[in-house]
Amino acid sequence: MSLAIVHSRAQVGVVAPAVTVEAHLTNGLPALTLVGFCRKVRLANE
Repeated sequence: MSLAIVHSRAQVGVVAPAVTVEAHLTNGLPALTLVGFCRKVRLANE
């Protein structure tokens, strides 16, 4: 098990708020889970 943390910036119009991206790396089937995003994006993901 490994945890990777990356500090980056998100583009929101003309501002760029700081964001932290965390990735948990394990053996097994590939999967992607997004957490902490708005409801409109969540509905589009389903």
